[in-house]
Amino acid sequence: MAISNAEAQRRFRERQKQEEKQERRRGERTGYPYIRRGFSEYEDVHGERIDYEMALDVAGLDGDGFYDEAEPKSSTGQIEPETYEGIHGAIGRAELTVGMLLEAATVLAGMINDFKQQEISTRITELEAADLTDPAAKKQALADIVRLTKYRDQLEKQVRWSLPQWKVKGE
Repeated sequence: MAISNAEAQRRFRERQKQEEKQERRRGERTGYPYIRRGFSEYEDVHGERIDYEMALDVAGLDGDGFYDEAEPKSSTGQIEPETYEGIHGAIGRAELTVGMLLEAATVLAGMINDFKQQEISTRITELEAADLTDPAAKKQALADIVRLTKYRDQLEKQVRWSLPQWKVKGE
């Protein structure tokens, strides 16, 4: 059976996403000819490094402050060393961290979204099955269903965050 043009486009975009995800995992070459000092030597005069570390601390995570030029490695030791081929020093670890934080945030947001949608659907089903013979209870149940439906509608939308470009293609 032939696939529609829209389905072919969707599959193409999905393949592109998967390829980009794999590229982030593999990392790109980080031996940039225009960089003469290590990222660990970067003088952060605006305090972004502290903001980065504090944001992770609030989330209960340890942040690599990129204060040295050590090679990247798995915190658990379960990731194969080949994963880090071509990724070197603090700048490589920083770029890898951005990609992996984005991937982790995307996956976690999807999990939270799915959980909340399931819970909302369950509450709506419970309200629809409830005894609504009392007019006040019926009025409250309908108001709750409307509110829950609005929440579900919000969860069906996508959000975007703007980030500064951190990688240069073609290097």
